[in-house]
Amino acid sequence: MADILYPAKKLRHKFAKSLHKTYYEEPIDKYAVGGGVSTAVLTAALLGGGLAMQEPPEVLLPDTDAAPQAVQLAESFKSEIRTLAEERAAFLSMKQGSAFTSDEELLAVKQTGNEMGQRSERLIGRIVMSDALSETQAAELLTKFSDRVAPISDMGFAESSFGYLRESRAAAQENPGTDWQNISKEITQIAAAREAADSKQMGTGEKVGTVIFMSIVLGLGGTLGGLITFLGAMSAGGTRTVRRWAENKPKPKKPYAGH
Repeated sequence: MADILYPAKKLRHKFAKSLHKTYYEEPIDKYAVGGGVSTAVLTAALLGGGLAMQEPPEVLLPDTDAAPQAVQLAESFKSEIRTLAEERAAFLSMKQGSAFTSDEELLAVKQTGNEMGQRSERLIGRIVMSDALSETQAAELLTKFSDRVAPISDMGFAESSFGYLRESRAAAQENPGTDWQNISKEITQIAAAREAADSKQMGTGEKVGTVIFMSIVLGLGGTLGGLITFLGAMSAGGTRTVRRWAENKPKPKKPYAGH
């Protein structure tokens, strides 16, 4: 598959090379007279994949690796979810119609509700812990539970796409400090945290603001002072990034031609 970002990367390389060469190698008077790279080109470089451009992070999608018995297991879980959903609906209807005229009636309703809550948590936990299921199957079952019974987040489980479910399960079981009483909840929380970390990136508003700011700074008469101001505002990591962009010329990827 061809790299659709190649034109932007090429423009970024050209911009970074000019910026790095001007700042570190060219005499001040030469740059001041020549004017350097124009603001229009710099802005185009930034908008087209310059300093604000970052390739979108890859979020791990749920796998489809399942054991031979996974289909049968998934159907069993679906049956339990349907049964629990029906019992919960009946319980809520009974609860709403109760007059609570005695302590025994109130205690019975409370006990039934507690037992149903415990059954729900155990069912969710078994789905989360079932290594025979693929992550895709587990995600579908957990979504079905949230839709038919109650949101899993109401019971302390974290919601995500569950692309990190298998890795999080292994990580939690290897941790000596794991709370084994709530291990399934901990696994979903680890999975959600990993997914959130991979999804974190600079927002569109921040990108636009960065582009405008740098364009203004670099457009101060096209002088070396503008470059010094810009580079001075960057972190050490940022200037190293400019140098890396300048030294590494991007190469286009050839389209896949098959076997």
